[in-house]
Amino acid sequence: MRLRALDLLPAAATVGGAALVVVAACDYPGGYRWLEDTFSALFAPATASGADNPARPLAVAGACVVLAGMALLFHRIATTAESAAHEKMIRIGGIGAMVYAALTVTPMHDLMVTMALGFYVVALGALLHLLVREGRTVLFGVGVLVLVPKLVNATMYYLEFGLEWLPLIQKVSTVATLLWLVVTQVALRRAN
Repeated sequence: MRLRALDLLPAAATVGGAALVVVAACDYPGGYRWLEDTFSALFAPATASGADNPARPLAVAGACVVLAGMALLFHRIATTAESAAHEKMIRIGGIGAMVYAALTVTPMHDLMVTMALGFYVVALGALLHLLVREGRTVLFGVGVLVLVPKLVNATMYYLEFGLEWLPLIQKVSTVATLLWLVVTQVALRRAN
């Protein structure tokens, strides 16, 4: 199957949304410190010092565009699955994770992080199983490697351990996940 424009839409959305987040970071009062501030700082109504955060609306919009692109990635990947169970788990888990992740910008942040993580684990587990079943060992291996910083991120967040490293790990895991999902989607779509 040839790669179609629709296959490139998720990547375009994630790049466009990420650009909005970068622009918002430039407008963050006092300067957004990429290695010291989590993404949540951009979404807060006020900074840690109490100043109003005018970057919030653009940061929220950017995050929603990125997450919509990721939801579309999970949907497009799910359409390649021959097994109905894989298709449903990847689609529902992936889209559910992105919906709950979008809600982390609300006062229910902690609960939404937990909900998003639960759905993400289901989607990623099903996707990794699908890749093993189809003999795609390289994509599977990279997927496992992508899972490591995500698990480290979750462990640090829930155990409140090594929080000084959390912003870096958060960004590494996010970028690694995005890149892997885009490559996986393209590879699976080309094979069908």
